[in-house]
Amino acid sequence: MVQKLDKYGNTTIDNGRVIVVDKHGVIKKNGVWDKDFNWLDYIIGKTTSIDIIVSGGKVQEFSYVGTTEKRYRFIASPYNSATDIIYKTFSGGVLSNPVAYRLITL
Repeated sequence: MVQKLDKYGNTTIDNGRVIVVDKHGVIKKNGVWDKDFNWLDYIIGKTTSIDIIVSGGKVQEFSYVGTTEKRYRFIASPYNSATDIIYKTFSGGVLSNPVAYRLITL
């Protein structure tokens, strides 16, 4: 993957999409936080993460600048890219509302 930083502070990803980091450090696409994000956007945009051990692997809780919302990533043990998913909700040990999938195409 190729990433370039332009003179305005925008990171351009190799497929032409642009992720904007505003003056407060908030990551946005199309001017809205969390709009049309893909798996990689959630991974590179996080400011902190906490590991929570669960049956079958772990859940990483992600925090982001400029919002109190969290996102959650399930990582199976052993690792399986098909189950590497970012979720909006983690409550009572249950992940729900998937928002991004890690897709690997060969």
